[in-house]
Amino acid sequence: VSPMNLKKSLLLTNKYTSNPQYFGCAPPEVSILSRDHLVFLYDIGEGCFGKVYK
Repeated sequence: VSPMNLKKSLLLTNKYTSNPQYFGCAPPEVSILSRDHLVFLYDIGEGCFGKVYK
């Protein structure tokens, strides 16, 4: 018995065991900081995506 419904290409939840390792430890949302809450002390280098600040 396959855990997948081939007609609809959906996994059938009653046919497989969930794995708790798939869930991350981080909160589900990404925090958004406003620009006025950031303080750039000085630049410490440059990377592939631009300057890096402390």
